[in-house]
Amino acid sequence: MTEVNARGDGPHRLLVGVDGSDTSWRAVYYALGRARRENSTVIAVNVMPVAVAGVGAGCAALVDAGSEMGSQIESLAREYEVDARFESVIGDPAGALLRLATEYQADGIVVGASKALVHKIFGSIASRAVRRSPCPVTVVP
Repeated sequence: MTEVNARGDGPHRLLVGVDGSDTSWRAVYYALGRARRENSTVIAVNVMPVAVAGVGAGCAALVDAGSEMGSQIESLAREYEVDARFESVIGDPAGALLRLATEYQADGIVVGASKALVHKIFGSIASRAVRRSPCPVTVVP
């Protein structure tokens, strides 16, 4: 008789990108709900683009916003009874998410769909992640 994994057969680690937009928050809620159902861990990541990170006062405001996001995600994780953590990193958003997915051996990436016109022309983080990801990517509208 085979033993069933106590964690289930779903993903064990979900990486979710959060930037404060409505669609990224929907991605967070989706990831937390899925993690609750599948007994998974959520790693929420806010990636500050390199170009923005070098701007003095703007950088401080983004760091404060990142701290607030981290607090909100920790609160939601307690509410959902899910193991979750928050990280804030500097870099190319798609590249950083893919690097962290590999580093954490994530079983899935969850991102919100972009509504920006420039992303329709040059490609969104979600579309770049889908093309290059080492694991399945869920794009939340």
